[in-house]
Amino acid sequence: MCFHTFLVLSMMKSSTVMVLYEAFVKKLISYDELIEALTEASKIMWISTDVITEIIKKVRR
Repeated sequence: MCFHTFLVLSMMKSSTVMVLYEAFVKKLISYDELIEALTEASKIMWISTDVITEIIKKVRR
């Protein structure tokens, strides 16, 4: 895989997680919906457990 493709795929994954996080922050989705969406997203793309853990920590505050 070329570096450019790697960067694009990395940005897509992080933007997916950030879109879900922002939707929660803006009260567009509930906590349960956020967790379900992260679970579903992780079935089709690799998301670091550190990233998921950090998102969960942030939304619990």
